Amino acid sequence: MIWNLVVISLCLLLLMLLLWKEKERPIKIWLAGRMIASALGVISLACLALPINIHRQRSINAGEAIFLTEEYHDDSVIKFTSAGINVFTTTKSIKAFNATYIPDVSSLAEKYKAIHVFGNGLSESDVELLNNSPVIFHPAVVENSITSIGWSQQIISGEPLLVQGSFHNTSSSAKKIVLSGFDTNLDSTTIPAKQIAFFQLTTAPNHLDKAVYYIHVLSGKDTVENEPVPVLVKAPQPLSILLLAASPDFENKFIKNWLAQNEYKFAVRTTISQSKTDKQFVNISPLPLDRITTSLLDKFDLVIADGSELAKLPGRDIATLKNHVEGKGIGLIVKSDVVTKSSSFYANSFPLIETRDSIQHSIKLNLGDTSHSTSQLKIEQPLYIRYVSGTQPLVRDQHLRIVANSKMAGKGKVILTTIPNTFTWQLSGNNKDYSSYWSWLIHKAAKKIPLQEVWSVTPSVPQINEAVHVQLQTSIAGIPQAQSGEDFMHLEQHIYLPYQWNGMYWSASSGWQPFIANNGNFYWWYVYGKSDWKGIKALEKINATKKYAAAHPYKSGEEATFTTDSITEVPKIYFFLLFIICAGFLWFEKKYKDG
Repeated sequence: MIWNLVVISLCLLLLMLLLWKEKERPIKIWLAGRMIASALGVISLACLALPINIHRQRSINAGEAIFLTEEYHDDSVIKFTSAGINVFTTTKSIKAFNATYIPDVSSLAEKYKAIHVFGNGLSESDVELLNNSPVIFHPAVVENSITSIGWSQQIISGEPLLVQGSFHNTSSSAKKIVLSGFDTNLDSTTIPAKQIAFFQLTTAPNHLDKAVYYIHVLSGKDTVENEPVPVLVKAPQPLSILLLAASPDFENKFIKNWLAQNEYKFAVRTTISQSKTDKQFVNISPLPLDRITTSLLDKFDLVIADGSELAKLPGRDIATLKNHVEGKGIGLIVKSDVVTKSSSFYANSFPLIETRDSIQHSIKLNLGDTSHSTSQLKIEQPLYIRYVSGTQPLVRDQHLRIVANSKMAGKGKVILTTIPNTFTWQLSGNNKDYSSYWSWLIHKAAKKIPLQEVWSVTPSVPQINEAVHVQLQTSIAGIPQAQSGEDFMHLEQHIYLPYQWNGMYWSASSGWQPFIANNGNFYWWYVYGKSDWKGIKALEKINATKKYAAAHPYKSGEEATFTTDSITEVPKIYFFLLFIICAGFLWFEKKYKDG
C-alpha cells in the first residue's frame, strides 16, 4: 500500500508539472493533444510500476475435477480448463495447465462428485482409491507399439517358448519384430505399414533355470522398442514310465537311451518272439512285467506302448490299463505306425489316414500351435490322424495334418503318435528336435502331481515400486507365511475359499524375485522396470479405467455451480507500448514545431 501511494503521488506531481509546462508554451497549436499525451504517458508509467488486475466473474462447476495422466492430449483438456475446472495429477513431471500435484486420487474422491480422467488412466490399485466416485474417461490412443503380449513364464525343459501378441503399426513403414536370447536372434516377423497385426515368435530353450529373452521392434536399423521376456525353464517332474515295445527296433532303442540320459525311472518290456520277452529296469527296482496288473500300474505315471503291442494284450490287461487311465490319471502314449483294426478304448478317437503312394515324404513338425518347425524327417507312407471332436491336436506337419493327437480319458490322457522314426533326428545329430518332441508328448500325457502351493501375481506386468496383488492357493493347513527376500508379507484368508490367501507387495528392485513358501520352495516371479512394456502397461490402465468408468457413470446435472471472481493481471507490455507512443508523439511534435 505504501508503494502504491508513493507511485501515485510522484506520478500526480509529474503530471501537474507536465501539464503546467505545456500550458506555458507560447505555441498553442495541438495543446489539447499534448496535454492528453502527457496524461496518458504518466498514467502508463504509473501502470508499469503498479499491479493492474482485471476482475471477472465466472461460473464454476463445484462437482468436477480434471485428473491428468501420462499421454493426455492438450486439445482434449483445453475446453475443460477454460470452464474453470481444477486440474490435478499424481505424475510430478506433468506441469501443464497449472496442475496441482497430489499423492494419490483418494483426495479427489473425497472432494469432487465427478472426475475427468485424461490420458492412459489409472491402474487397478489406483482405481480402488476412487471410492465409487463417477469418472468421465478421455483415453489416450496407443500407437506404434505392442498392444498385447503373452507367453508362459514357466515352461518344462523340451517345451517350446511361444510368444504371441499384436502390434499397432500406424506408421507408413513396416516394422520388424525379433525374438532374441543369449545375444542371438532366434525368430522374427514383419508387421506391414498401417496395420494392427497379430504376431507369433517361438524358440526351443536348451537351458534350465531363469533367463531373460528380449523382443526388439525395429524400424529400419533403429530399435524403437526393446522389451524383456523372462522365462523359467524347469526340469521335467520325476516320472516313472512303463515302456511296452512290440520289437527291439531302433525307435524303442533310442527312446530307452534318451529316457536314461534324462534320468527317468523306467521299466521296459520288449517282445522278442511269441513266447519270449526282454525286461530292463533303469533307476527302478525289478518288477513283474508279464501281466498288466493294478499293483504294477500303481508304480508308474505314464505308459508308452506300441499300438501293435497293445493289440496283443489280453482283454483283462487292457481293461486294467483303461481303468487306471480313467480312474487314477495315469498317462498313455500309443505309437502307431500301421493301420490296424483295434477295439481298444482309445481307437475311435484317433481314426488314421493312410498314404497310399510309394514316394518318400519329407515332413516338418510343429509342436502345439507354434509356427516354429523342426528339421525334416523322411517317412515312407506316413500316417495321419483325422480330427475328431473332443480331441486336441499336439503335433502337425507343415500342411497342418495331424501326426500326434490327444484326448482326455477320465482323470488321465491318451496320446497317439504316428511318427515311426524320430530316432533319425538323433542319427543326424539333431538332439534338440528329438528332445523337444518327446518332452512335449511326455509332459502332455504324464499323470499330474497335485501341487501343495500355487502362487500368482497380478497385474501381468508388475513394475518396481507398484502394488502387486499376490494370491496363494494351498492345501497346507494353518496360516501360511509369505516371504520375499528379507521382507515378510501379510496374507489374508478369502472369506469363502479357505484354501486361498491374498496379499499386497511392493518390490523395491526389478528383475527376478522369489516368494519363499511354507515348504521352503521358491516361487520365482519377475518385476519389470518403469520403461518396460509401456504400451502394455498403458493398455492395462486404459482398460481398468474404462471398466471403472462404465460401472460408475457420470450423471450430468448433479453438481451445483456457483459464481466466483477471477483476478487476472494485465500484461505490462501494453502500458509500455502506450508510454512509447505518447513520449514519441510529444518528441515529434516539439521537433516539428520548433524546426
